[in-house]
Amino acid sequence: MAVEHICLQMKKEADAIQQITHVLKIEGVNILAVSAATQGDGLQISMVVDDPEKAVNIFESKAFSFTIEEVIAAEVPHHPGAVNSIVASLKTAQVDLFQLYSFLGRSASHAILILVVDKVEEAKKVLKNNWIRLVGEEIYGG
Repeated sequence: MAVEHICLQMKKEADAIQQITHVLKIEGVNILAVSAATQGDGLQISMVVDDPEKAVNIFESKAFSFTIEEVIAAEVPHHPGAVNSIVASLKTAQVDLFQLYSFLGRSASHAILILVVDKVEEAKKVLKNNWIRLVGEEIYGG
């Protein structure tokens, strides 16, 4: 199973983030990684959850506008330049990095970054060749 993230497009309203987190709480879906940013009059909320299929069903039933796509979860060692080593290796391989945000947990002593790229399989190969450990379905806690 690939790591997937859900990207919601919402109106920029004071309670938009609370609406999303509340409905997931009520339905028992845990948010594992999240990013929220305004874009003009809109709000983009990107997240990895422990049960993507259930979250998609919830969002569809609430008529939320969203997309779901495969992303990469990469371990980042705790030292200066670690994030740059990931970003630079993708750039060298001509893989476009569109978004990155942090996982809310840890893998041993490493942080985990969620990477949204244009060429997922190529990016995985590049990162592995550069000694970056990738996290797969174990991110869901299963």
